[in-house]
Amino acid sequence: MWIAATDEVTALGCLSPEELRRWSRILPREPRRAFAAAHALTRHALSWCVPAVRPAEWQLRASKPHGRPEISAPWPAEHIRVNLSHTDDMVAVVVTRAVPCGIDVERRTDPSTVARLTDRVLSAAESARMHELAPDTRADHFCLLWTLKEATTKALGKGLSLPFATVGFDFDERGQAHRADGDRDWSVRSWRASPQHHVSVAVHAPAFDFVVHKFPEEIRV
Repeated sequence: MWIAATDEVTALGCLSPEELRRWSRILPREPRRAFAAAHALTRHALSWCVPAVRPAEWQLRASKPHGRPEISAPWPAEHIRVNLSHTDDMVAVVVTRAVPCGIDVERRTDPSTVARLTDRVLSAAESARMHELAPDTRADHFCLLWTLKEATTKALGKGLSLPFATVGFDFDERGQAHRADGDRDWSVRSWRASPQHHVSVAVHAPAFDFVVHKFPEEIRV
């Protein structure tokens, strides 16, 4: 997986005409920059995996009905899965071979939003545990759970159409997350990308090694 701050990725030159059209229609500055950074980082991550293909040569399409990105060309498109996520100030990409994957990056939200959403998006068990936590730790834990849920639903190809409350997580004594329904066919991992950000990845494989790449310098093409 790859993580970068949005201002570390300035590579509009590798985006497709369709991506540039979508980029041009985004008016707020921060979302516009995040969109460009996420799609540029995706293309560079794919080329890191397949050096023979340059970033601008990848052809991506949005699957239906939920818009998950898929590679349509060139070879070996059928063997690669990719997913991306962004906030206004951070982008993240995951690439796997053959197995479905999902990724989500989120900035920790304010306590009032956590209080409003806890009982709506968490399972009953998660909500009960949340209310047992010290108030000053709830926002951080909520951010962790949200990224786990969104990464998993994106890997399933459902995105936000699948109610988050139906995708629950437990944590072992090491703090490692596991599906609460006991489904061990999935691997999930979470990282603190910054003091304010959580990143989670879900892969449809019982065991999977995750490697995190960071881009300390700008990508330019």
